[in-house]
Amino acid sequence: MNLWLFFKFFAFICNIYFSTASIDYMEVPEIIWFLFAKKLAGEISASELQELRIFVRDNPAIEPQLEAINLSWKQIPVKNDEKLEAAYLCIKQKISEKDRCYNSAK
Repeated sequence: MNLWLFFKFFAFICNIYFSTASIDYMEVPEIIWFLFAKKLAGEISASELQELRIFVRDNPAIEPQLEAINLSWKQIPVKNDEKLEAAYLCIKQKISEKDRCYNSAK
């Protein structure tokens, strides 16, 4: 799943909701959304976290919106559902198979 795309869309919605925001979310580099998604997932490296912190430091208008997304993310209940995990693994395998077919056709 492309989490950065989700966050870009979510930030766009936040921009509408927080109409007083002084930052254009479409102007935020894609890598920042990717790094923020990795941070929320707990998969960010130290150097990536430093890059994200520098961006937020240089663009303080985005900080309240990132914090709002962070708080929303923490409120999403985590289900430990075996059926959900099995479905995810099935989809992941199908994507992997399609990637192999695509790469072998090149």
